[in-house]
Amino acid sequence: MALAIVSLGIGIPLSAIAADAAGLAGLIVTWIGIVGVNGVVARGKKSGSSS
Repeated sequence: MALAIVSLGIGIPLSAIAADAAGLAGLIVTWIGIVGVNGVVARGKKSGSSS
């Protein structure tokens, strides 16, 4: 749960920076990265990894 909250907190300013610097492509890449990190962490917790 903490990672999701931190991801949203970081995602908002990153979205603004990416959209300003690179437009829609930057915004999409930013959110793909955020979703990817959350997915990897969720998958690790699901499989019982203690990392």
